[in-house]
Amino acid sequence: MRKHFQKFAGILLSSAFLVTAFASCGGTAGNDPSKGDEDANATYYTVTLDPNGGAFADGTSETKTIQVKEKGKINFADYGVTWEGNEMYGWYYADGTPFPAARKITENIVIKAKWSAAEIKEEIGLTLRDYLNNEISCDYDDGVYQFFKNSPIYGGYAQRGGKYTVYEEELKAALEENKNSEKAVCVYTIKSNYKDTTGGCYAEIFNDGTMELIYDFTNGGERTKYTMEVLAYTLKGVTMPFSSPALPDISGKAMDDEGNINASALASKSVHYKDNEEALKGGPGTLEDPFAGDEEEKDLGLSEKVDTSSDESILVRYAANNGSKTMFLQFNVDQTFAVLFDTTAYGQAGFHTTGKGTWTIENGQMKTEGYGEVSVAEGVVTFDDKGGNTFAFLLTDFVPALSEIVDTSDDDTIVLRVGANNGSKTMFLQFNRDGSYAVKMNYMDYGIVDVGKKGTWKIEEGKLVMTGDGEMKEQFGVYEYADGNGNTYGFVLFEAE
Repeated sequence: MRKHFQKFAGILLSSAFLVTAFASCGGTAGNDPSKGDEDANATYYTVTLDPNGGAFADGTSETKTIQVKEKGKINFADYGVTWEGNEMYGWYYADGTPFPAARKITENIVIKAKWSAAEIKEEIGLTLRDYLNNEISCDYDDGVYQFFKNSPIYGGYAQRGGKYTVYEEELKAALEENKNSEKAVCVYTIKSNYKDTTGGCYAEIFNDGTMELIYDFTNGGERTKYTMEVLAYTLKGVTMPFSSPALPDISGKAMDDEGNINASALASKSVHYKDNEEALKGGPGTLEDPFAGDEEEKDLGLSEKVDTSSDESILVRYAANNGSKTMFLQFNVDQTFAVLFDTTAYGQAGFHTTGKGTWTIENGQMKTEGYGEVSVAEGVVTFDDKGGNTFAFLLTDFVPALSEIVDTSDDDTIVLRVGANNGSKTMFLQFNRDGSYAVKMNYMDYGIVDVGKKGTWKIEEGKLVMTGDGEMKEQFGVYEYADGNGNTYGFVLFEAE
């Protein structure tokens, strides 16, 4: 079952954007009246609008085709669609990538309206609640559940967060195997994706309807288990042989008036182990080392990036990955590249260009012209300068990964809220209708907290301008904002009323 669950969302998101943002041009002029005053020397592209279950203002539900001049924009106000009882999320490419209203047309395309009616979800059999009796969101796909939880741990350590994965059939089998237990035992252990140099997070599931989220501290070889939090769970079709013990009653505020985290008020002690050293040694379903057998991260052989922050004309520069200390591959913002030889060692400070050309990204692949050769394997691009030097890198160095848009439909004061695109599930960048922006933190179930990074924003001549905290840059129509606290947010230009 596990082999069917692929962790490819982040790669898919970046690839889908690259396909749509850099698709190659093509098309011929048409004769549609929607072109207005036709320019005989211009190129026009065919745009097909699929209402996808909805209907246009004229009552038709069939697709419409219009002609748009090269680098022109679609006037969506002329092609409004509705579907009674359903919310329209916007226009999307066939692969599920959002189509920004401000995008310039450079190819023949088909876009579909996306509706809330399309959200057909499988019934969720696993439900989770925390010690405050709040339900925890859980994703389900083909027998696999995933949920994300940030938890405090005590003993002077900061909170730990991770995405936990539960395989339904395995959990059911473990509960069935232990249904005749004479006491509550841990029947199943699940890992999370959180692991650092000192330990990692996992969860132990008991046959009394409780689940303990644990931080396994293994630094220095001495292993210590911290129960970070206790959850209650139910699984459809399964009756627990024991009733769930009372979950801890946590008192105290999550944060003080100064915005400081009060971890001691949140820390949830084990309802099973407490101070029982014998119980800490395990039992059915308890792993002696929950991370044993994990595959080491594969070395992709990527070239080292060279700091070019002092020159805004340079997009990225790499050192050769075959041991050379004098050869570099540089990609520029104007879509030229050059292979450079550092002449400093020969008494002349600076670089000598040994070869150059132009680069583009088409259909999710990099193409170069003028010098060297490009190849792609397992998502890694390798450039061979044919002079004995190679350079390996990821396409994500050129286009930031887009952040997930957070639903704010219940608050009409918010224009857009995006999550951090560097793995954090608690940090958000929020744009408000009053022209202000702020970085927010979702601290567990205690609400959204302002972390003090804020400023103002406006859209001028089709560009987003932000004034205040943090740093924002734009590449190929994608904005990437760094909040100064280690979090980044990637997004395309949004509609502003």
